[in-house]
Amino acid sequence: MIRNIKNKLKNTIRLLKICINSGQINFYNFWTENNIDDYWLYRFVKSRKINNKISFFSVFGNRFIVDYSFGVGKKVFFTGENLTETNISTKEDIEYKDHCLNSVDLSLGFDYIDHPKYMRFPLWIKYLTNGTEQSINDIEEKINNINNPSHRLSKGRNYFASLISRHDEGGIRMKLINLLNPINKVVCAGTFMNNTNNLKEKFNDNKLEFLKQFKFNICPENSRANGYITEKIFEAIISGCIPIYYGGGSTPNTNEAKQSIEPEILNPEAFIFYNGNNEEEVFAKVKELWENQSAYEEFCKIPPFKENAAKVIWSKLQELEDRLKK
Repeated sequence: MIRNIKNKLKNTIRLLKICINSGQINFYNFWTENNIDDYWLYRFVKSRKINNKISFFSVFGNRFIVDYSFGVGKKVFFTGENLTETNISTKEDIEYKDHCLNSVDLSLGFDYIDHPKYMRFPLWIKYLTNGTEQSINDIEEKINNINNPSHRLSKGRNYFASLISRHDEGGIRMKLINLLNPINKVVCAGTFMNNTNNLKEKFNDNKLEFLKQFKFNICPENSRANGYITEKIFEAIISGCIPIYYGGGSTPNTNEAKQSIEPEILNPEAFIFYNGNNEEEVFAKVKELWENQSAYEEFCKIPPFKENAAKVIWSKLQELEDRLKK
């Protein structure tokens, strides 16, 4: 019986071709990177001198690997996907909707879950930190630089709005393109509605450098759930764009929805929130900021990050280190 399970596990991993082994730290069912050093979690474990043998699991493959792998040390599940029941659309999402809480030693994700094995650690944190030996001062310096109005008002930001996406599963992206195109052309650099090759040809697929040309970035989530905030709005902010954002809460058509977008981290006054039913408001605000330079400059003075954002992020990193060491 055990031999059959072992053989099935080996065959499944071989078929998936997304198993990265490095001895003490292993990755299963993760998105692919060029090498082990490209994984944020690997850099974090090594730089924090966490000596436990740890295997990280994610959602891009068969759940069987999580439940029946053995001899892999402590198991940690991490998801950047929305696994709430109202948004489940794939077989993988259904398999992982329990966040593997009964199969692993620690589970990490976006959701707010009260469980001794769970820690809320959203994917966007790795876009603001590099996983190495950063201090709280390093993080504060980065956030202060982004909050500086000169970051948004930098030279070369001459184009209107961009959108970078592979698809439009919920239809929100097409609605926003159609809404804002009458103001000026929305440049689409992804496969969805593509109208430029500059992202690849001029910027070597460096999204942040590409976005520095634009005043606005349309960056809606693929789906909506409480706590589900991905890197999209953070990439817009890091690059100096004003985000035009949709997502974050299960009740979008309320004033509270905008306030729920990482309330300890982000200043809701520093981005434009589309709730699916406020087209006139969004259109008027974007048009004003595009056509009125004084209004745009005043908006850019609003700091995107709250005053204690660096401390909150640092506490998350410290908590993750403690949990992995224990």
